Amino acid sequence: MKKRIAVFFISIIIITVLFITFNGGTENPFSFESENHVLDNNSPKPTGNHGLNSDILVIYTPNPAFAGVMHSFIDTFNPDPEPETSTDPESEGELTSKPEHTEAVKQTLTLPQAITLSPISAKLAIGSEFDIKYSIEPTGAVPDVTVSCSDESVASVNGKRVKIVGSGTAKITVTTANGLSASCTLTVGSFSSITSIAFPYSELQLNVGESKIVLPLILPENAAEKNIKFSIPDSSIISIGSDGAITALKIGRTTITATTDNGLSSQMTVLVTTDVKRIEITLSNDTVAVGDTVTAKVDIFPEGLSDRSYTLSADSEDVVISGNHITCGKAGTFTITASSPGAADVTAVLHVVDPESLKDEVIRLTNAERLKLGLQTLEKASSGVVSATSARAQEITQKYSHIRPNGTKWHTITEEYGITDRIVGENLACGQKTAAEVVSAWMKSSSHRENMVNPDFTHLAVGLRIVDGVFYWSQMFVGN
Repeated sequence: MKKRIAVFFISIIIITVLFITFNGGTENPFSFESENHVLDNNSPKPTGNHGLNSDILVIYTPNPAFAGVMHSFIDTFNPDPEPETSTDPESEGELTSKPEHTEAVKQTLTLPQAITLSPISAKLAIGSEFDIKYSIEPTGAVPDVTVSCSDESVASVNGKRVKIVGSGTAKITVTTANGLSASCTLTVGSFSSITSIAFPYSELQLNVGESKIVLPLILPENAAEKNIKFSIPDSSIISIGSDGAITALKIGRTTITATTDNGLSSQMTVLVTTDVKRIEITLSNDTVAVGDTVTAKVDIFPEGLSDRSYTLSADSEDVVISGNHITCGKAGTFTITASSPGAADVTAVLHVVDPESLKDEVIRLTNAERLKLGLQTLEKASSGVVSATSARAQEITQKYSHIRPNGTKWHTITEEYGITDRIVGENLACGQKTAAEVVSAWMKSSSHRENMVNPDFTHLAVGLRIVDGVFYWSQMFVGN
């Protein structure tokens, strides 16, 4: 008994010395960092937040030296245990204790914090198949997911492959290992397959930093929605978002290719410059007579663009456009539009007048002035006088004077047209674009006003010519 008590106290001393040696002096061997969940072989599993935040599990095994001391301590009070044994070839028959020697193990698992699907809705035809596409954040999170369908009569799921089997609406849901989910709504009906895809422009020009949404046109109109993939050979020049927004990054030229799931594709060239493509339109005349033709001049900037094509259009079917030539058979104000791929449309306004209506209005306004003075109104002159007046309007487009282009006085034209009236008078004007303007100008000039209110004149003819947008007027008064 005394021997056992002595062994006991000796063991206590040995344990104390070893305990201090292997655990850094007086530091508590059972204290751990509180920021992590710590387990030993006998500890319960940790508790904590297992939602969206990542959890880190750290497992520690016992200190090998401390484990050996514990074995020795147990052997002291239990001299006849059933230890884990091994046979040492050099000491056959001698039993030796073999404590378990293991090192600390650290294992880190990052749980998903978000999951997204693209697209979130789609129209599909029966028989279509596709792989569900999703993304998990953060990168490196546990990638395991399950894919399910709300209505297996509409779509079947095999792994991540979805096949459309019937008409209706179904929701495809992708769920992560920790319960996060995202869904895509499928609408299945009698949709046609895509037969063509085409960008609206063959070339698009953007300024550096500018963005523009340009989506390809898909036919037929009832085509099922398909995923359109965009590819860019040089992504340093432009970028393209999921909504089709093209952003110019630096000066250069590249190509965007849009491809459907069934292999159809369309290309569009994108030119990035420091100056946005623009067009200008100029009409040779902005005011013409009915039946006259004007020419449209279209300029495209900047220079050097490969696509310099453009089209002209009008807001009325009464305007006929042939190349750059524009003719209108009806009086009115019309808008001419010039369009070029990749540039904003520009417009020009064309005024088309009816000379006969204007001449009749001049006669009406002249008679209104005579009536104010109590004078008899003037009748429309004979065809000979009308022809002579029109000829004089044409002559003053060449030489604006009462002297004719041939150098003779203006009244010599009466002989050429067989006019035999006893007295004849002439008024001329240039630049006024309405009957009211020209009559007002004449009435403010004493010599012209004298002809207009002369009581001896009984008939009046008016001539009008429009050249390069300039109105040339003539009046011829006759009386006996």
